[in-house]
Amino acid sequence: MSEWQPSKPVRGANEPPVFLREVIAAQPQGARVLDAGCGPGSWPYELRPDLDITGFDIKFPPGPPPRALTTRVFRGDLARLPLPAEYFDLTVCHYVLEHVTELRECCDELVRVTKPGGTLYLSVPRAAAFDDRLYRFAGYFAKYALMKFKKRVEHQQRFDLVGLLEQFRRRGMTLTAHAFVPAGFSWMNDARTKPLQGAFTDTLCAIHRATGLDLAADANFVLTFVKTGRTDGPDGRDRAALPGNRRVTHVCRDCGEHSIVEGSGPPARPERGRSSGIARGAASRILSVARGERRASGVMRVLQAPSEIAGQTSILSRALRDLGVEAWSLATNPTFANYRVDELVPLDPMSPLPRYLGYAGLLAKHLNKWDVFHFHFGRTLIAPHNLDLPLYRAMGKKLVFHFHGCDVRNRAHMLATHAHSTCTECAPTFCIPSRQKRVLREAEQHAHAQIVSTPDLLESAPLARQMHVAVWLEDYTPAPFREVPKLVLHAPTNRLIKGTPYIERAFDQLRPRFPGVEFRVVEKLDWSELKVAMRECDLFVDQLHMGWYGMVSAEAMAYARPSLAYMRPDFEPLTRDCPLVRTSVETLVDDVAALLTDTPRRRAIGEASRAYVEREHESHVIARRLVDLYRSIGAS
Repeated sequence: MSEWQPSKPVRGANEPPVFLREVIAAQPQGARVLDAGCGPGSWPYELRPDLDITGFDIKFPPGPPPRALTTRVFRGDLARLPLPAEYFDLTVCHYVLEHVTELRECCDELVRVTKPGGTLYLSVPRAAAFDDRLYRFAGYFAKYALMKFKKRVEHQQRFDLVGLLEQFRRRGMTLTAHAFVPAGFSWMNDARTKPLQGAFTDTLCAIHRATGLDLAADANFVLTFVKTGRTDGPDGRDRAALPGNRRVTHVCRDCGEHSIVEGSGPPARPERGRSSGIARGAASRILSVARGERRASGVMRVLQAPSEIAGQTSILSRALRDLGVEAWSLATNPTFANYRVDELVPLDPMSPLPRYLGYAGLLAKHLNKWDVFHFHFGRTLIAPHNLDLPLYRAMGKKLVFHFHGCDVRNRAHMLATHAHSTCTECAPTFCIPSRQKRVLREAEQHAHAQIVSTPDLLESAPLARQMHVAVWLEDYTPAPFREVPKLVLHAPTNRLIKGTPYIERAFDQLRPRFPGVEFRVVEKLDWSELKVAMRECDLFVDQLHMGWYGMVSAEAMAYARPSLAYMRPDFEPLTRDCPLVRTSVETLVDDVAALLTDTPRRRAIGEASRAYVEREHESHVIARRLVDLYRSIGAS
């Protein structure tokens, strides 16, 4: 016996209206209302005969709405309205903008005709949701597979929250309330698809119960704005910061009414002929109000995957486990470094068919196991096109994108802006700009947070925050300090990025001056072998282009060895007394020579370096920052 009880969302005393019925009810007598793209009427006009209503659409199948003394209806184009400016107290645009071709002009018109202080009600589908993707697929299928080539694919525009709010914020509209509404699949009420609707939604419900995958979640945005002329306010990157958040758990598949279903047990199907719109919404059983519930243990579960970059995937997982988080590291990219991940499945070098089958197997294995998916290097479990991204949000998972370099670094910008950068002498074919743009777009649409390893990447990923690389300090026990230096080391992973040719030339100039010192360049060593070489060195030279220091510098400093690298002047405020020895292409020879001949300074820098890594890079320090980040996006 079901104990679930459906009800309409109730507006609190101090809550602004957000749902269309509330917005209409809140209008004073005689208010001028525009129903933009009205079809047969976005709401029953007869419920408020005291309102002065103007409706229009570009065509009327079905419709138009019934005429009345206070209602005017005409055919018109939203991009070119024959209406006076600043005329309407309320402008309604109910699931219309996704159909238009000229989005910018339509948004201009919606704002233009609204009075200062007036309200704009807006509802649109979320492009990344299963519902919108299915609708667009059906359109393309009918057009091309069924050869209806003259058919117009209706959903011309694709919306994410950040971009949608930006469209209206820059036009002087201030968000007052919002809701993330699940799919009701009411577009299947069409006579051609109605016979399939019940079986379809029941199938989605069965998938949800069996796997936890909720394919109806967060399908639509419903928002209300007031015309203030201001261009500030929240931008949608932090959902918790948006005003007037209202909760909806179900949508009726027949009438589209919003509802909230509370209780336990499976929702009962009401008897035919007796169900209200809300009850029918409960009967559709698309969403579970238990979405996102914690497991009984209350332990946060985090997957770090699928690329192991500089040991970060494995190090962060180990440190998180020490903090009581259930964490796991997974990598599909085998590397010469042989990082110690929990699960290495070397799929990336395989041919497409076995590779994608392997990716699908990993997705099936891990999808329902973790609360937070922390993705490294712009790749998900089905890379490189990240086809699985919509599944995570549908299941209420929290997503973090962690960028490390060429996965997002904008080469054209770096070359145009900085005399020295990672891209200064790197091969132009090393990065793929179209993929970088896609990854950033996907992160903006799907990720709850973005991280970059080095501050230069903030110029390419402006929505991210910078977090230092993590070092597992127990692996780095310093060797006794040598009064007489014997080894200067350089260990590039990419010679062009690091400026290795300049470093090799500097080493050639230094060898005659310091015959007792070995100047060594090592490449493609196993990580365990590299750490042995770093522990033996007296000085470490990192890079000459990036403007920041890399993981190898942090490791050398963990061994209490002075590390030299080029530091961009504008990054100096971020270093917090970092003992890194600043150098450049022009000064490297002199800087190395000065350290080799100044034993007290070399010792002091080494000791300060170890202390700096303990403070800023120690793995548990970084893991605690990660836990705070996970909690801030809703993982608990």
